[in-house]
Amino acid sequence: MSIYYLKLSKDHNSGLCNQVYSLAGCIEYCVSKGIKLLIIDKFLKEIQTNDMCLASDIIDMPKLNLFLKEYGIQVFDKLENDKTESNISPILHMGKSYNIRMFTYILNNIPFLEKYKQIARNQVGSLDRFNIIHLRLENDALDIFSSDMCIHRDVYKKINESRYIECIEKYIDKSIMTIVLTGDNNNKVIKFLQDNNYRFMTTTKEFDKRELNALVDLHIGVMCTDVLIGCYDSSFSYTILNRVLMKRNPSFFSCMIEMNKFNDFYRLYHYDTYTTYLNDANIEFLIFRDSKGVIYKNEKLNK
Repeated sequence: MSIYYLKLSKDHNSGLCNQVYSLAGCIEYCVSKGIKLLIIDKFLKEIQTNDMCLASDIIDMPKLNLFLKEYGIQVFDKLENDKTESNISPILHMGKSYNIRMFTYILNNIPFLEKYKQIARNQVGSLDRFNIIHLRLENDALDIFSSDMCIHRDVYKKINESRYIECIEKYIDKSIMTIVLTGDNNNKVIKFLQDNNYRFMTTTKEFDKRELNALVDLHIGVMCTDVLIGCYDSSFSYTILNRVLMKRNPSFFSCMIEMNKFNDFYRLYHYDTYTTYLNDANIEFLIFRDSKGVIYKNEKLNK
């Protein structure tokens, strides 16, 4: 029997959804190659550390194996004495997927332990409708993206604070609660919400490990009923978006800010609620602004 081994965190900067993408991509790879047994290495609980736990402390393995039964695949934790490392699976993600439909289907059906969902429910409380903002302005994002774009991180932060604020002004109703998912509240976006009397809240960090808190935030994000403002370059935003789209809620609207471009353009993307899987053919520009401030609207990406 073919056995594959997955190292969930390819490096010490692999956050929650980078690891979830690795799992979804590897399962898709196993399906395409007829591999029947997948052994998963440990989950990284805190970036830039060696703090790990078993994958089954995060993922509901019995439910995952029940879901994978249709493909004849079984998934197990890698135990300390397990030396199965001869087959290292490729790290796949949506952009390098063999089959985007299958990747998205698997991504949407990776089950997490119920306790994280319950913590999320407790934080949301009795709210029956709310917006979500995934505010990706933490230091690790600023360092990576500003370096990629060869601009000072403070300049990068200011540019993207203004992008978030522009989206909030356009799409967020002040009277509807907005939940902000972020690891850092020290930015102009939070101040803008405060100064302009928006109804908003940030999430409580229940754990002392970043990726465990991110898992709770992920579950809160998936409960979004109205507007999602996310980061086009973030696997976390996309995991939320994919799972919300499954609900086919006609009142749902998404705005994804493209934060990592090598030219002077930026775009805001809107995804059709009734699209069953995501690819570039489904994307419409809401805003396409060049360096001179000229705005183009409703242009298809593939034109």
